[in-house]
Amino acid sequence: MAFDAITVIRSTAQDGRTRDLRYKQRQLRSLHEWVSSHSAAIEVAVQQDYNFSVAEAQCLMSQTLNEARIFYDQLDLQRDLNNEYRLRNGQSNEARRVSVGLTYVIPEKWGLFFNAMSVLYACIAAGSCCVIELPDSPTASTYLLSNCLREALDPTAFFTLSTRPDLNVLFHFLVVDQNVKVFQKGLQSDLETTGRAVAASIVDRTANLKLAAQEVLKSALLFSKRGPYAPICVLVNEFVEAKFIALLHEHSKSFSRTDRENGRNTLRDPQGNGDKHRAILDEEDILASGLRLVRLSERRDLWTSQQHWSASTLLVLATSSHDDAIDALNATNREALLALYIFADPAAAKYLAQFINTKVSFVNYVPAHILAWPAAPDGHAFSPYTLYDRATMEIPSPQFAMPENIQLNLQDFTQKTSQSREALYLKALQPLKSNDQPEPRNKNFFSQGLLAGVVLVVLPVLSITTGSLATLIIYLWKRSA
Repeated sequence: MAFDAITVIRSTAQDGRTRDLRYKQRQLRSLHEWVSSHSAAIEVAVQQDYNFSVAEAQCLMSQTLNEARIFYDQLDLQRDLNNEYRLRNGQSNEARRVSVGLTYVIPEKWGLFFNAMSVLYACIAAGSCCVIELPDSPTASTYLLSNCLREALDPTAFFTLSTRPDLNVLFHFLVVDQNVKVFQKGLQSDLETTGRAVAASIVDRTANLKLAAQEVLKSALLFSKRGPYAPICVLVNEFVEAKFIALLHEHSKSFSRTDRENGRNTLRDPQGNGDKHRAILDEEDILASGLRLVRLSERRDLWTSQQHWSASTLLVLATSSHDDAIDALNATNREALLALYIFADPAAAKYLAQFINTKVSFVNYVPAHILAWPAAPDGHAFSPYTLYDRATMEIPSPQFAMPENIQLNLQDFTQKTSQSREALYLKALQPLKSNDQPEPRNKNFFSQGLLAGVVLVVLPVLSITTGSLATLIIYLWKRSA
């Protein structure tokens, strides 16, 4: 069955129908209508499967429907036609990109429906066929996802599988793996996401502490803090640490009350790691929502305590300066942070974001929906609006109609004398344009030391001698007179 389905989808990719713009519009519109009409069932399913609150389920539902709208609005028939006929009109099409044709998706199991939708939208917009792998254990979300593809989309181009094909079959697919490196590294077609990177927050002394406390608390509690974009630590300037912790306690009470009203229990630790910190925590460090604040005394503890990272714990490290925070997050040459949330005034935020190794920075806010996202794919620009974009499912295929000024055609090379070849050669010999900077000073330190000695020793002595001699001559002249 799986082999027959793979054969069908490869045939569909070869006939090229998925690259037609009207086809893309029909598929996106049908998918959006299906999700909209089944939104209530989807929200109930994700609440049951992932312990989402009503507000969290509605947040993700709004996000996934908005993603469909974004991709649909980006489709432009006139623009596509203009690009398609550029060569016919004697123009180059340097920015041309083509669909990869076949995409195989292994979605993150947590939040599976929305994770799969984010890839599916991008595949449709790019004109790529898509196969989504479902986990072995069925849930309400997997049932709805399977029905969605079967009822809303072209079954010869989009479907689900429960059995993974052989690697020699997947070699023809772009593999989008939202989990931690399932496939062998030798598969060059993999589009992997980083599973080891973490997110962090910084609260500077210039920050709006009330806003910072609300956003940090929200990022640590929404979606049970199970997404990779939830910060595992917050670095607080020591001058505002006490006030910031007090604000966390204050806002935690209202957050816990809102959480109960939305139909979800307070924070729970799905990994069962909360008790590992119980011995080192004071009662005051346990917030009303159940979040535990672990205050670290040294910056090295930030990374050596990895075994204690859990959904119910937030590490807190006091810093003395901007550079102290930078050194703490850049320590041990770790890979780039998945995300950095900075709470500071613009000048301080610029400095921190510039020197901390991170894939994306957010200043004075945390986008709620990305807390439920899987890690964005490596090597592609991050967007807070869609997890994947159309270019992710495409490859460059530029078209050039004529040589550029810096190039020569074959005729210029075959002629013994060519004005264009000589002109290009003479132009290449010209120096690069000036950067309008003054010439560097003499770097000979011996000469500079000798000159400094002349200025500091010889010139003062010479001046004193000359002055004394002049005074003596004037005195003798007056006396002789």
